[in-house]
Amino acid sequence: MSENTKPALLHLCMQPSLFVPSASMLESFEIIALSLDELSLVSAEAVGIIIETPSLSEALLNVIKSRKSLMNGFAVCLISQEPDEHLYQSLSLLVQTIRFSPEQLTTEHAHICNDLEKLFVSIWGTKRYNHALKIRSHRSGLVDSLGIVAHQWRQPINLISMEAINLMIQTGIDEEIKSTCVTKSAQIISDQAQRMSEILKSVLNLGKIHRAKELFSIRGLFEHIASLWNEQLKHSGIELLIPPTGEESQIYGYQTDLEEVLINLIANAKDAYLGSKNEGGRFISLEARSDQSHIYLSVRDEAGGVPEPLREEIFQPNFSTKNKEEGFGIGLHVARLIVEQEFKGSLELKVSTKGSSFIVTIPRNDLSNLRFID
Repeated sequence: MSENTKPALLHLCMQPSLFVPSASMLESFEIIALSLDELSLVSAEAVGIIIETPSLSEALLNVIKSRKSLMNGFAVCLISQEPDEHLYQSLSLLVQTIRFSPEQLTTEHAHICNDLEKLFVSIWGTKRYNHALKIRSHRSGLVDSLGIVAHQWRQPINLISMEAINLMIQTGIDEEIKSTCVTKSAQIISDQAQRMSEILKSVLNLGKIHRAKELFSIRGLFEHIASLWNEQLKHSGIELLIPPTGEESQIYGYQTDLEEVLINLIANAKDAYLGSKNEGGRFISLEARSDQSHIYLSVRDEAGGVPEPLREEIFQPNFSTKNKEEGFGIGLHVARLIVEQEFKGSLELKVSTKGSSFIVTIPRNDLSNLRFID
């Protein structure tokens, strides 16, 4: 699947054709006109099939079945008079179907074209998202996870090593070491080993495949990200700032997906500082605010901002300013797709003279919007 080519619509048309695509549809899609026999042969990866037919037949239904095994997600627009109810029901169960009569097409042409375009654009977005997830680099994800573990484990490993050396020194000086000293050192070692276990569990959860949607709090999400990143950022001379929020907002969805998006944005901000000549205080601000309809999450830095020629390009597939061996995971292209597809929101960049802000906007769906009836 190429991100730079237009998605295809297959058009099974009669002569003369009833359906005439709008200028906007022609701009958005490659529309391929063909016959029923040709439909079974064409290999185009299409997002929809527009079918003009006097009546629905078993032969047509069988061809659609064969297309479903080849095409990963598509919809059918059926332009026909009252079709056979049994066949139409079978078609609707097989694939997402919308039907218009020839009379409707004549009287509501512009409206129908607009609705069809929205439907097929939505399917194309889902297909692009699924494709992007499939081509994520497992190697890159593994390297990034190991990088987080390495940074987070450094301090507890040092403490464990120091306590082990301390016990060895005390043993060499005094053969009769007090039990309280041994107990204290053993407790420190146990606590740090437990901390390492929790860090590893958190990192492994980032790539968890079997997961379910859940209601999670923004505060808890931010605290978890801070536990993973505070030490790593301090090591680079960067402070992670998380201002307190006025309310406890909640989001329903895949927490690990949103966490992955924010971590990617923080990693990009960190890299921006490392590549800049910023001489002042280095910080990355992770903030949340909300209004009646949306929740806004932002990752802000003062590392100089994104150059204007790159501001749209950074969201393109496979874009990177780093070497193949470097980089953090998903990239801005997939980050934006996650926000759009999983949370029905948006990811936008705002640039100031000092730096950049990446803003995630998500429609509110927390418990405050629910109303219960007695």
